[in-house]
Amino acid sequence: MKVLLADSLATECKDILTRAGLEVVTRPGISQEELKEEIKGYEGVILRSGVKITDKVLAGVVARLQKRGIKHPYIKSFVLARCNPLTRARKTLPSFDQALERLTASLEKFDPAAVRVEDVARAAAFAGGD
Repeated sequence: MKVLLADSLATECKDILTRAGLEVVTRPGISQEELKEEIKGYEGVILRSGVKITDKVLAGVVARLQKRGIKHPYIKSFVLARCNPLTRARKTLPSFDQALERLTASLEKFDPAAVRVEDVARAAAFAGGD
């Protein structure tokens, strides 16, 4: 399995992943544009706050919810949790590309009109958020 380490992390992190049998490629400082192209060749990506992947589809869903008056700080996490193709128990995991395709398809089908403020607040409270 090939993993992209897209941020500056301690060398121990790379060592642990390598010992676990992963092929680790380190690219600290990679730009968003480069990252979008680069991740296609990997089964996984490790990011920290130094690298952000901005997804226009997710941003569009969040914007539509905010337009409806739902301005909860947990809204982005709420949408991702509802669309994440890896949340249900599976016998086999999809590849990185398949999971990303399924996530994007779920985001495109997400119906903001079906979301109530109480749904987001309840999910945030359950997850330990505000």
